[in-house]
Amino acid sequence: MKTYDDIVRILSTIEPTEDMYAAIALEDLPHLQRLSHDAEPWRAARAVFAASRLRGLAANNLVLGAARDARPELRVAAAASASRLPQSVADQLLEPLLDDHDVGVRKFSVQSVTASSSDKLKQKLRTVATSDVSHQLRAVAELQVRKL
Repeated sequence: MKTYDDIVRILSTIEPTEDMYAAIALEDLPHLQRLSHDAEPWRAARAVFAASRLRGLAANNLVLGAARDARPELRVAAAASASRLPQSVADQLLEPLLDDHDVGVRKFSVQSVTASSSDKLKQKLRTVATSDVSHQLRAVAELQVRKL
């Protein structure tokens, strides 16, 4: 098992790559959980991205927890990671994020709704496409609806 410092070093690579995330295994999850509370939001967000690539309840719960974090960077990371999660977990994660007060979080949530998403989530996406306060986000949501 890698040390916490090993995980910090791996995730601190300037340009993140799939190889960087591939170096992290399920056994490293306790370090990712700790790192998800890091004072630096970018580092905590990378822990969320890393956890989304792992399989299992604990990894899914880390990503779900990030979706409820006060920091928008973590909510964005959770939304952007939804496609890597089991569909039921992704649906659970995205439903509240489509109503998030932060437009960036809503944007990544909109982009993560797919044809495999629940009917309820698809309906929320259609609502964003017609009713969101952000004109730009409505346009992004309209494009996403067309992809379904």
